[in-house]
Amino acid sequence: MAPYVLIFAVEASLERLPNLQRTVIAETMPSALRIILTQPPIRLAVMAMMIYALTMAATLPLQSVIGVKELGMGDQKFALFMFAAAVVNVLVALALGALSDGLRNPKGLIMLLASAGFVGYGLIYALPSQLAFILCMLTLIPFGRSVHILIMANMRRDMQGLPAQAMTSVNSTARALYALGWVVTPGLIGVWLSGASSMLPAFLVASLASLAVVAVYGFLARSRTTEPAPAITFFSAVKLLADRKVMALVLAMAAGSGAHTLHSTLHPLVMTGPAGGTLADVGLYAGLLAGLEIPFMLLWAHLSSHWGISRTMATALAVYAGYAVLMAFASAPWHLYAIAVLNSAGAAAVLSLPVSAFQDLFKTRPGLGTSLLPAMNFLGAVMGSAGFALGTWAGGYSVTAFVIAALCLAGAASLIALERQGPETA
Repeated sequence: MAPYVLIFAVEASLERLPNLQRTVIAETMPSALRIILTQPPIRLAVMAMMIYALTMAATLPLQSVIGVKELGMGDQKFALFMFAAAVVNVLVALALGALSDGLRNPKGLIMLLASAGFVGYGLIYALPSQLAFILCMLTLIPFGRSVHILIMANMRRDMQGLPAQAMTSVNSTARALYALGWVVTPGLIGVWLSGASSMLPAFLVASLASLAVVAVYGFLARSRTTEPAPAITFFSAVKLLADRKVMALVLAMAAGSGAHTLHSTLHPLVMTGPAGGTLADVGLYAGLLAGLEIPFMLLWAHLSSHWGISRTMATALAVYAGYAVLMAFASAPWHLYAIAVLNSAGAAAVLSLPVSAFQDLFKTRPGLGTSLLPAMNFLGAVMGSAGFALGTWAGGYSVTAFVIAALCLAGAASLIALERQGPETA
């Protein structure tokens, strides 16, 4: 929790500093951090994103355990339910992204969505049953999880006037700070609940984190308005998103997301299988990967200002492909630890760069652009699942690692081809 306490302290202390001291601080830190810490609306958005990370990091790793084992849904029923939940998440995100662009002040909607998360997660904890789990995950929680779409879109609106490379750097830095929650929270939750009869207290953590987002905007956000984009209907938004070049970019990015999704499934199996490691190695390796991703997010953001997002992403995916090929030959835990830095280099770009690429497609509608993230993740999950089925059928875990490499190289090649065609924005 230390990073969250620290950022609250920063928020309070910066407001009390004289202008001269603020200027001295601003001139002695990297540009992205300078923008975040000296611009109150952006600082507030990043703070909310760091808190929001708790809701996802606390619940996502345990969803299958809670649904299948604790609530007795069964593998097939849970798989069908998760597919339905993924579809709902995409539709909700697209609708809210289009809606947010037409708002002068999205503060009220952000608080409403975070409140939906507070109630949804809280009901699952308070009323543990399959019915509560399914209803909340298909109704309230998709709205609660969409709060990050509005936060990131609103942050982009607050950055209007900054150079494009500065916007990308701020987005990536914000994503790196968000990643802090994924470095520490799953491990802390695991230690806290080890030996417990129920994993459901993780949903209580998510509920309280959602309430904290409500509090951040309720008590710290200043009253202000920005000029909205002309209102459009949901179907008009879908038509804009269905443009050939937009879909081509989403699919290219989704290939990288699919590789990352497939790796998340595969690396525990390789570690405890061909590599001969233990479950402790799985947890340690996952934490190591998450920790190494943070500096690489900042590095790729810096390089993208010189190379462009597509070329930077393609380079990162090529590194990711190299990691996957080496992973196919791992026969001891240290083999995976030795190449962890290559994984984190590739994954960092997959996790941090797409949002800036999508927002650049619709410069006057950052909400609509940001809403492409859930669509990318959904398509990536489909690619990852299909890749796992294909790889394990064709020859086991080593072949599946080569599927990861193929997805990475396909995404990289598509991005280079799209860059040569030139950008189209709306």
